[in-house]
Amino acid sequence: FNETGDTLELDLSLSSNRDTLVNMTHHPYWNLAGGGLLSAHRLRIPACGALTLDAEKIPTGEVNTPAKAGMNFSRAKTLDVAKGRYDGFLVLPEQRDFDAVLTVPDMGRRLAVSSNQAGVQVFTHPGGTLPAPKAAPDIGVVENLPEAVCLEPQVHPDAPNHEGFPSILLPARQTYENRIHYQLEW
Repeated sequence: FNETGDTLELDLSLSSNRDTLVNMTHHPYWNLAGGGLLSAHRLRIPACGALTLDAEKIPTGEVNTPAKAGMNFSRAKTLDVAKGRYDGFLVLPEQRDFDAVLTVPDMGRRLAVSSNQAGVQVFTHPGGTLPAPKAAPDIGVVENLPEAVCLEPQVHPDAPNHEGFPSILLPARQTYENRIHYQLEW
């Protein structure tokens, strides 16, 4: 991480001496209101496509419109977890000013996410209780979590299994880079 003014810069990089499949990202959850519901938040994503998912949320290889996927954020849209949750991947145009903008207009708060990646995974969490991880039960249960949205710039999930998706193959002795910038206005 690096901080420059109001921007938090995250540079994920990897080099390998062998051909390697890589699609790293960061998994932060955001609630710009400081807690509670997401219904005060508005999200805008300039997507040009959305991955079609099967019943188990695995990409089928088909790219549809964001509207057909129920994830049209071309204009700022209110996030209301009570009316439905989001869990999907939006394909971004190559030329864009940002990947996603999340705002709480009544509070004057804004988060702009930008990256060098092909798309963004959007996931809303309904809050509540998070059980202890099976691998580390001593961490314990986390209670009273607020609703939150996760915005993860990355290449298409399940890319190795779909010929039309961008490649995530990192050739030997090359360097992978995912540069994500989070710009906050408070």
